Amino acid sequence: MAESQQAPASLLSTVADGAYVDVLTSLVAKDVIARFASSLAQTSEQQPSGSLSEDEIAVGLAALNAFLQSNVTGPVLENVGRVEKLFVDALAAADTSAGEDTLKVLRRKSFKELEVDGVSPYPYIPNIELFALARHIFTASAPEDVVTLSDATRLSIPWTRLRINVWHFKLLSQPSLGPGSNFAKASQWIDVPTLAEQIAAGLDAVRKQLLDEDVWATGESAAAWSREEKVQFLLEAANTHIMLGRDDKAREALKEATQLNSFAYALSGALGKRTKFQEKSTSQLVVLAKSDVPEEVAEEEKTGPEAVALNDDTLLEEIQFSKDATGKHGELAAAPSALPAALADLSPDAQPRLSPLDQIILLTEATLKDTFSPVDTLTSEKVLPYAVRVVSDKPTNWQIYTQALLVRSRIEVHRSRTVERGVLQMQAVVDQVVVDTSEAPRPKAEDVADLDVPAIGVTSPDTTTTTTAQQQKPTSFFPAAKDTDTAPAHVRLQYIHALSSPPRWHLESELAYSWAGVGSLVSALEIFKRLRLW
Repeated sequence: MAESQQAPASLLSTVADGAYVDVLTSLVAKDVIARFASSLAQTSEQQPSGSLSEDEIAVGLAALNAFLQSNVTGPVLENVGRVEKLFVDALAAADTSAGEDTLKVLRRKSFKELEVDGVSPYPYIPNIELFALARHIFTASAPEDVVTLSDATRLSIPWTRLRINVWHFKLLSQPSLGPGSNFAKASQWIDVPTLAEQIAAGLDAVRKQLLDEDVWATGESAAAWSREEKVQFLLEAANTHIMLGRDDKAREALKEATQLNSFAYALSGALGKRTKFQEKSTSQLVVLAKSDVPEEVAEEEKTGPEAVALNDDTLLEEIQFSKDATGKHGELAAAPSALPAALADLSPDAQPRLSPLDQIILLTEATLKDTFSPVDTLTSEKVLPYAVRVVSDKPTNWQIYTQALLVRSRIEVHRSRTVERGVLQMQAVVDQVVVDTSEAPRPKAEDVADLDVPAIGVTSPDTTTTTTAQQQKPTSFFPAAKDTDTAPAHVRLQYIHALSSPPRWHLESELAYSWAGVGSLVSALEIFKRLRLW
């Protein structure tokens, strides 16, 4: 009895440590996977079951996090074959007509389960059964509000269900992007009113629960949630509204998060030099920002992808700000009186370190401006300082720093002086997300569709050709990342829901169009073939 009482706590702690495969291969997970496979084999819709136990919550969180690790953040999801075998065995026991390609049938049924309003997810998503399992656990259960876990922490079931619905919406977006497009803009064109209504209802429910907007509430529910959790929800809401195309609600949520976190920032101007041969300073846009409480990051947490150097013969690596009274054309720097009181004494080149949530606020502001503004140089000039402010700060979280590098790269690929650094930086991010999350190819059904990709080649009778699976495996452009440039899964996933990080197929699509834009058609073609973008 003592061991059974300790099991839920150990499973939840295992999830917190990032060992998702260990949770998904536990005895509790086997039973949950068996019920999930049984639901896939049945054609009739099942009614919601009873409340969730802590074990089932741990399995659901592990399935969701493992899917996001495999498709969004990396690093490689090791031993995922053990989990696939559990799914295959469970479906084979529940559906005797599955045949030999049980994994192929499993994923086809999972894609069918995720179809909404006639729209199906991108059909080549790896490990889609993990997301379908997480959705089954948290949507097929009774609609509880809050679950108190054994370690005195609280979990909001509606909040978790909202996150699953948001990622479900993102999975429906196809990676057929054009040059200059990105994931945030492409998501607005998905027409799935049923899922959009569920997301809107979920946002209202979680807002009432966390921010205590219910007039009949006693105030105890809101007091249980910390300020950081409330700010994180508001940032998730802002990015969700951006995804749904509601810029007005996104601005309201972002403003509320900024005020709640007592964060001060402003897009201002300062005199500085941008080139190596510039003699007099000119006006430069800069973001001044200061957190309410300066962030103190432990030494082991200071990790992030390597920022590629510009190495240009004309441009400086970063703007050199000066204290001159007037610029080259007589322009003046921004007066301190025009700035918020907290920013009046800040120097553009010596700003304090920001907290992770404040960095996300700046990146959300950049995404908001970029998504709902015309594609021109003026928009780029206004968006770039927000990303530069986060990149110039020391990394506080791996995924936040990665997103900042990605935002900067999207702008730099459209400038002649920075296009090389922009493409290489995006390639460096892809190497740590896509290549790092690609295991060695297996000969049997990896995806729903056939793995045979059309290719043209000239061979002699005695020449041996490589397998298609080996050709499809992404290869790294840069050397393997150092330990200081990478981070474990649970660190990368800490703020993933509050960021507009694209799935791996969208990230690869952006990279392919970037390579094509600089004339490297061979590199672009390799990615397009792997994504089936004929």
